[in-house]
Amino acid sequence: MRHRLTAEWMDDPEVDAYLLADDLRTLAALNALLGGVRAALQPLLRRVNRLPPGMPVRVADVATGGGDIARRLVDACRRRGRPVRVVALDRHPKALAYARSVARNYPEIAFVQADARDLPLADGDVDFALLSQALHHLPESDALQALRELKRVARRGVAVADLRRHPLAYLWIRLLTTVWFRNPLARHDGPASIRNAFERGELGELAARAGLEGATVQCFPFYRLALVYEAVGASECAHV
Repeated sequence: MRHRLTAEWMDDPEVDAYLLADDLRTLAALNALLGGVRAALQPLLRRVNRLPPGMPVRVADVATGGGDIARRLVDACRRRGRPVRVVALDRHPKALAYARSVARNYPEIAFVQADARDLPLADGDVDFALLSQALHHLPESDALQALRELKRVARRGVAVADLRRHPLAYLWIRLLTTVWFRNPLARHDGPASIRNAFERGELGELAARAGLEGATVQCFPFYRLALVYEAVGASECAHV
């Protein structure tokens, strides 16, 4: 399939708040069922677990959407006894409002309205920066800038999880959204997301152009990708 950027309706600041909340709940369920959570958190938690036991960790969850990945990250760190603080950032005010409303029992998460291309964080302000299921929403030049921002703010490493563009993935999501979904956002944005997504080699090339030297791209089931970058000199990330 050719890469073709199509605007997704959920990104419209004027989108109906009820439809957006319903769409974000659907995306959270699909992330849990079809590997989005695994692709986002497995590479990140593997590196968090290399830190000394009990060492606090600070993570930026950029383009947090409904905040489901941020909440699952906190849950995982709680189970491991790992102190964690998550800065969950998104430029969409209605998405942030929804994310806040479902994260009342997560004091570890601070929500901030911000653009992935211009993060209001200092250089090396967090240990890790995470971008999940959002890179495909951006034109290539903006995606490059977002990756550079992730690298800038994270002193230990970056994890980017996203969809993988593939004809079978497109056919599958067209069938799923047509048969099961009634929300017009999901029906439109599901297929658009696959068309917008990168292939494995394209994502690796994008990371190299953004200056994420040595980044690797891993394929996960259900047409998911995970890009992982470890900062040079992050000695605390070594096995202990």
